[in-house]
Amino acid sequence: MSILLDHCVPHRYLRLLKAWGYPVSLLREHTRPDAPDLDVIHLAKRLDAVLLTVDSDFANVIDYPPQDYPGIVILRYRPEQEDAVTAALEVALRDLYRDGLRGVFGHCDGGPLPRPASGLRNSMCWAIRRSGAPGGQAVESRGQAVKE
Repeated sequence: MSILLDHCVPHRYLRLLKAWGYPVSLLREHTRPDAPDLDVIHLAKRLDAVLLTVDSDFANVIDYPPQDYPGIVILRYRPEQEDAVTAALEVALRDLYRDGLRGVFGHCDGGPLPRPASGLRNSMCWAIRRSGAPGGQAVESRGQAVKE
C-alpha cells in the first residue's frame, strides 16, 4: 500500500511522507492534475494507494464509499493550524497505515466542526468511519488515531 497525493495537497507533504518512510507518489506522475475526481479515486484504487487530498468532494461517502477504496484522508485547515494537523496526520498514519486504513475515511482539520447529519465530527484531529460497521460507526479522537 502506498499514498497518492492529490494535486491540491501542499508539496511539503510529499517531503514529510517520504521522511516518515512512506511510499508516496504524486497524482501528476500518473495522470493530469485536473483529472475528474472519479478518475482520481479509481487511480488510487488501481495503485492500492490511500488518497491524501484537500478536496472535500471526497468526503461524500455516498459517492465515494470508504469500504470500496484503500483509504481516503482529507486535510482541511487554516495555514496557522498546519503544524497541528501535520502532527495528527503523522500519528494517524503510524497507527493506521497498512490494512488499518482500508475502508477508512479520515478527516483531519484545524478546529471544531459542527456535527453533520452523519454524526461525524472532529476537533483538531480525526474522525474515522468504517463503513462496514452498523450505520457507518464513527470514532472520534483528539490528537491520536483510533482503531476500532
